[in-house]
Amino acid sequence: MKIKKQKVCQMLLMLGVFLLPLAGCVSKVQTEGEKKAIPFTVVKKEKIPKELKEVIGKNQASPFHITYTDRENLYIAEGYGTKPKTGYSVEVSGLYEMEGTIHIKTDLIGPEKGTKIKESKTYPYIVVETKDVGKRVVFD
Repeated sequence: MKIKKQKVCQMLLMLGVFLLPLAGCVSKVQTEGEKKAIPFTVVKKEKIPKELKEVIGKNQASPFHITYTDRENLYIAEGYGTKPKTGYSVEVSGLYEMEGTIHIKTDLIGPEKGTKIKESKTYPYIVVETKDVGKRVVFD
């Protein structure tokens, strides 16, 4: 009897050792949620609201993320800091709403080969305008 009891205890112990790691292996699928595209307009530099233009001017030497609202429209600005030559541009690769936030993704485009460039400091940035829906902006 004593031997059977020991064997049963050993078997249970071994079974527990093998099953214990499985207890924490429950996986949960993370979903991003539904992305809803947001219509926007790229704002020309001369049409940027004065207050926003002043803030951009003070911060343009370093990369920045700025939002500004006039209670009707939301302006989202992203800058890439000082660049040593001309020819850079910024484009929006995505603007969408997701789970109560607005997400923006922009890309810095370097000078194209064959384009005439000057060795002069530039400050590439973009400003987009959309309707203000009162949600937080996330820069991706």
